Amino acid sequence: NKKQNIDELLDDASLPSFDGTWKIYILDECHMLSNAAQNRLLKTLEEPVEKVLMILCTTDPEKLLPTIISRCQYIFKVTKPTRDELVELLVRVCRVEGVEYDPRALSLVCVKGDFVPRKTLIALEQVVREKQRVTYENVLEVLNIVADKYFYDFYELLLSDPIDTYRYIAFLGNLKTSIDLKQFVDGLLQFTLRGI
Repeated sequence: NKKQNIDELLDDASLPSFDGTWKIYILDECHMLSNAAQNRLLKTLEEPVEKVLMILCTTDPEKLLPTIISRCQYIFKVTKPTRDELVELLVRVCRVEGVEYDPRALSLVCVKGDFVPRKTLIALEQVVREKQRVTYENVLEVLNIVADKYFYDFYELLLSDPIDTYRYIAFLGNLKTSIDLKQFVDGLLQFTLRGI
């Protein structure tokens, strides 16, 4: 993220490739570059070296200099895949690897991975490594996921009018003895955000 790092990169970029093909540089999290480094990079972006492609990746484009953004030719906004797209990816992986799976369990793995492909694949790998089969029960156990049933029960009790205080307290008591409350709250937050 320092100017001297960009200087080294640009020195390398100024030399032609050995076989005359394109050189491609991917600057991940480029918003972390210092202002001096961004200004140094800007000079090259204004006068690009022949057969050099620079790909700037960032989760925070507001931190980049406006002049850098204006020099970019294509701006792609990458979004998280949908549940169906991610489940389809997991099905393909399971088939290639010969892993027995339950589609409902794969959907749960997607939720645990927050719909981020890398995190979701890591979660799937964890289940396969520990249980060999991707079933709903195995996913709940290995990934320490609180079943959606608890969340539905929670909201049903919370939204009843008037609130049945005895049933609500009994629910919380049973919940506390069966699962970790922090896990429940984390899961409840994800469940609520999905619902919204």
